[in-house]
Amino acid sequence: MVNHKLVERLYREEGLTLRRKKPRRRKSAVRRQVPEMPRRPNERWAMDFMHDTLGDGRTLRVLTVLDIYSRECVALVAGPGFSGKDVGWILSKAGKERGGLPKIISVDNGTEFTSKASDHWAYSNRVELNFSRPGRPGDNPHIEAFNSVVRRECLTQHWFVDLRDARNELDRWWLDYNTVRPHGRLQRSTPAQVGAGAFYTPGRRRLQSPAHASDPDGSA
Repeated sequence: MVNHKLVERLYREEGLTLRRKKPRRRKSAVRRQVPEMPRRPNERWAMDFMHDTLGDGRTLRVLTVLDIYSRECVALVAGPGFSGKDVGWILSKAGKERGGLPKIISVDNGTEFTSKASDHWAYSNRVELNFSRPGRPGDNPHIEAFNSVVRRECLTQHWFVDLRDARNELDRWWLDYNTVRPHGRLQRSTPAQVGAGAFYTPGRRRLQSPAHASDPDGSA
């Protein structure tokens, strides 16, 4: 009688052992380059996920999408979970409301962003997904800073009874952040004002009148 142990030993002695290859993750990514700072609204977005817990113990996930130029919150959507298809649907809806999608969206390596559905959506809409390096949240600093504000001013300030309550509170905070609260990095203007036409040069930390918006360098 020959058992599996003898077969395995003979298999190894004959050098028949094959190295198991790890499956490669399919990503809609290109060679990593540091993207330039955007010069107008809707040129580059950043998105990420946040986690919280409802009053009944269920997990809550929040998708945050930020316009890097205007600091405007493009989407702030809560749900029990998201798939790559759900993310694509939310981005498409935001693109219709804002008159178009950006050329680049900065993301991390979450499964919702590396899935085949996300890859197909990015290819179909001609959007480049700029992935952060694993373990390097500093590669996407704008969305990380925005998430800390959402956490400090909204998620930790409320005890959500259910999903509807969480969505209502996030909607109120989203409206206040975009249209009411002045932003220090935008010379005390709101993100909605900058996104609507005010010309802002991030490097110089100042606003210019819409009449100068035709100058891409902001030197006029």
